[in-house]
Amino acid sequence: MWGLRRALANAGYPDVKLILCGTAEFPGSLVYANFRTGRPAVNPSLLTALYQAKAVPERDILISGVQGNHYNSIGLLADGSPFDVHVPGWPAEPDCDLPLVPYGAVSAMLAEELREFESFCQRLKALAYRSFWHLASPPPIPDNAFIRSQLPELPSGEAPEVSPASVRLKLWTMQTEMTENILAKNGGGLLPPPDEARDSAGFLKQEYWKDSVHANEAYHLLQLEQIQSILDRTVIDEAAHG
Repeated sequence: MWGLRRALANAGYPDVKLILCGTAEFPGSLVYANFRTGRPAVNPSLLTALYQAKAVPERDILISGVQGNHYNSIGLLADGSPFDVHVPGWPAEPDCDLPLVPYGAVSAMLAEELREFESFCQRLKALAYRSFWHLASPPPIPDNAFIRSQLPELPSGEAPEVSPASVRLKLWTMQTEMTENILAKNGGGLLPPPDEARDSAGFLKQEYWKDSVHANEAYHLLQLEQIQSILDRTVIDEAAHG
C-alpha cells in the first residue's frame, strides 16, 4: 500500500483518501474478539482512522488492500520441494515432472489463510458504508531470475529456489477467485488487476515490477484510475435513481 500512497501523493485524486498504510498504522490482526461478548470486532485502528478522516457511511466508500500475499507464502519459494496443482479448467496440463498436490488440499490451505479476511469483510459489511471494495493483489511476476535477484541469499549462500511461474499464477488465480467469492457473500466487490498491467498469459508486465512480490507506482496509478471510476459510477447511479 505504500506504493499506492506515493502514487496518490503524485496524482490528482481529491476524492480519494488513504487513511491507513502498512503495519505501523494498522498493527495487529484485522479482527479481534470483544473481551466482554467474545464477538469479533474490527481492528480499532480502522475505526479510529475513519473517525479522524470524518468518514460518513451514507456518503463514503471503503476500499481495502490487505493480505494479498497468501499465495506467495504458500508457493513463492519451492524450498527444495517444488510442486504443481491441477486447477479445473486450466488451459495447460500440470508439469508431469513435479509432484501433483490435490486441488482440494491447496484450496483448503488458502481458505485457512483467508479466514481472517472473511471475518474482516463481515465486519466491513456491518459498518454499512455505501459500498466496500477490495483491491486484488497484483498478478505474479513470470521471471524467476528477477525474483531471485530481489531475495536474500540462504544461510548456505545459495540463491533461494523460486517456484515455477505457472504454479504461482495458478495459486494467485485460486486466491483471487476465493477472495472474490468472500466479498460477494458479504456485499463487497473485487477490483481486479488493471487489464493493461497484465501480459497475454496473465502475468504482471515488466514495466510494473517493483520487487519479488510488489508492483510499482505506475501500477498503483492504474489502480487509482479504477477507484475513481468506482466513485464516478456511484455518483452516476445515484443520480439516475435520485
